Amino acid sequence: STTTPGTTTGTTTTGTTTTGTTTGTTTTSTTTTSTSTTSTPSTGTEALHTFMPSDENILYTGRWSFEDPDTPWCAWQACSFVVQFEGTGLQVILDAGTSTEYFRVIVDDDHENSVKFPVSNRVETYDVATDLPWGTHKVEMVKETYQGTNATVHGFGVFGPGLVPPPERPARKLMFYGDSNLAGASLSHEENRGGAEYIGTHFGLAGITSRMFGAEYHNVSASGETIHGLNTRFDRMDWW
Repeated sequence: STTTPGTTTGTTTTGTTTTGTTTGTTTTSTTTTSTSTTSTPSTGTEALHTFMPSDENILYTGRWSFEDPDTPWCAWQACSFVVQFEGTGLQVILDAGTSTEYFRVIVDDDHENSVKFPVSNRVETYDVATDLPWGTHKVEMVKETYQGTNATVHGFGVFGPGLVPPPERPARKLMFYGDSNLAGASLSHEENRGGAEYIGTHFGLAGITSRMFGAEYHNVSASGETIHGLNTRFDRMDWW
């Protein structure tokens, strides 16, 4: 099953509740790992194995900066990463930058039941997939909004043996430039209401078109922009 991701801090790993402080954060809270019963070879209390963002089994798409491979960051909407793993759940450590950003998590290519959730402007751990049946799973996370500066990935945790090789990168590549329409502004509100919670690129024109063509894509779009206005930003890592 997929649940709305929640933030946790702490370590570890036996399927019981533990308390701890995550390095690099200013918050302390309690985390409960999955205790669901799964089929063999699962024990039902999967250990948490952690991985750095630089792991070769993580597939990044979009304008990511790898100046520091262990803290990659992105700015533009539609930046994404795919993690495939063996186990029952996945945690991701994220920092949205200067403003809350919204991400979408898609488990095992189930776009219809994907979940969009806010990521705060501090380092926190998010349970993005929990209580999955034992086996190999694919989790894709897409940055839906571009409200502040840069979102940074700080780490991953797998409840199970660990990561497996990612899917092959699509051969087709698409680049989109546009204004607020292409950025997905008010996409989730039929009366055109503003607010980050209503913005989304995954189910906008750029995201849908790319999936129809089986392509990866970049979406360099901003509210009120024109081809003339974007002419200095076509190849930039971020707006600023």
